Amino acid sequence: MMFKILIIEDEKPLLDKMVNNINWQKHGYQIFQAVNGLEALSILQDEDIDILVTDIQMPGLNGIELVNKLREDYRDIKVLIISGHAEFEYAQQLIRLGVNEYLLKPFRSQRLLEAVNEIRDGISRENKDKEELASLRNELSVYLNKNVRNDTLNWLTDDKFFENQSIIINNNQLYQLIKSGSEEELLKEVDHILKHIGGLKGDRQGLFILLNNLVLFTFQALKELGYDYQDMIKKIDNVYLEKVINGDNLLDLEKWLKDFFLDVNSMVTCPKNNQNEILIEEVKEHIKKNYQEGITLTELSQHFNVSSGYLSKLFLDYVGENFTDYLNMIRVNKAKELLKTTDKKIYQIADEIGFNDSFYFSSWFKRLVGVTPTTYRDNLEFL
Repeated sequence: MMFKILIIEDEKPLLDKMVNNINWQKHGYQIFQAVNGLEALSILQDEDIDILVTDIQMPGLNGIELVNKLREDYRDIKVLIISGHAEFEYAQQLIRLGVNEYLLKPFRSQRLLEAVNEIRDGISRENKDKEELASLRNELSVYLNKNVRNDTLNWLTDDKFFENQSIIINNNQLYQLIKSGSEEELLKEVDHILKHIGGLKGDRQGLFILLNNLVLFTFQALKELGYDYQDMIKKIDNVYLEKVINGDNLLDLEKWLKDFFLDVNSMVTCPKNNQNEILIEEVKEHIKKNYQEGITLTELSQHFNVSSGYLSKLFLDYVGENFTDYLNMIRVNKAKELLKTTDKKIYQIADEIGFNDSFYFSSWFKRLVGVTPTTYRDNLEFL
């Protein structure tokens, strides 16, 4: 995938240097250039630009005005500011507006490339996060339809409440704080987010968008860390939230958010071993009830909302054998019972206990029992 960069600089020699001193195509970039903000806007109307590299002081439309307009019309574009020493305070102001990076003049071409690469890597991480969040929303929608009245928590899965709030919510920082289990630091980050709530007073949809992003990302973080985020759904009192938001009672909303994240912190700081043991026992019980189905590790991990790698490691740690060995041991034990109590053919037993291939079943049976199913049945009187 080629990333599109628009470089804006009114000093032509510097613009030529930035465009020509780096083999942009080799590094996966397509370059567009403009000498002022107005020319840049024309290009932005025709091209899906990923990264904007812009000077601050420009004729017609300066860097600050351009970034403000970008935030209104092209909010997904990442911005790198290039600034002279005298303009440093402007650059700081732009960073507060959501600019991703800045460079002070003069700078080497290699430093420009490094800064752009950092932004590109951030875009890739964001795209991965979006894919994971989309998957989580689908998973959550299925869960809510099965367990909760359909319209009760629709703000968690409704597209109109799902918007990028990365300027307000630092997802990576929030993830690290949830992972750390530090209640004090987590509440500091929540306080930072709450500062933006005052500006949403009277904006019902804006408040639900903020809640949607906060709650969904928290669920995603819990899932990645191996916790059951569905336990947190039970703590969301939607009737209360509707009442608070419709009544513009922001103090109560702030209290709810703090209580929510205190519950999250309690989940993370709860002894993990106990949770893991409970999870493994639930998984084993699920296998015993459904061994005859085509169970896979991937399906199990989706059912219990953990990653397949995490579940595989837990199985080995707590059961002492891998998932496949355990599943087939359950199946073979059932096969031994059927061989003793019925006259069903080998292929019928194989199909009944979840093996689609009788030869595959026989090989597993011999591996675990020491003889083939036929030999086992023929020698039952000696067992």
